[in-house]
Amino acid sequence: MPYLRGDLRGFGVSLTAWLQGALFGGNEFLTGQRAKLLLLDRVLEQTFDKCDVVVQTGPVGFDILGLPEIAFPIGFSAAGVPIGTILGGLPYGEDRLLSIAAAYQAVTDWHHRRPADPPAASAGARAAGAAPVRLTADEVALLTQ
Repeated sequence: MPYLRGDLRGFGVSLTAWLQGALFGGNEFLTGQRAKLLLLDRVLEQTFDKCDVVVQTGPVGFDILGLPEIAFPIGFSAAGVPIGTILGGLPYGEDRLLSIAAAYQAVTDWHHRRPADPPAASAGARAAGAAPVRLTADEVALLTQ
């Protein structure tokens, strides 16, 4: 709580989620923990008895369950934006995830490629008051106040 009275920028984008979690009652917390255990049981029994790793569409499920995961680049979109994949594994299965990522990177070079630099804003656009391409955390905090 003392940090909330200070600089909120230290919480980044997770401030809302942190506050929601801080306001949970005991009953809600226990219900959430029971749901988490049920989900973990189902994932371990129904998913991993058929496979060794899972290709995920996002990290949230495995983050919630505390299961290991690894993300690595797998190419670029048609617009030149980097894309990647996330693999999830069994508890203490980090070695398998690392082996799969290493095997993929041994036969591809996506992990060495970089996206093109964004076009630089012209001096005229900057003088006209156009927003910069990248903002610092302090600039974002000032703009959102």
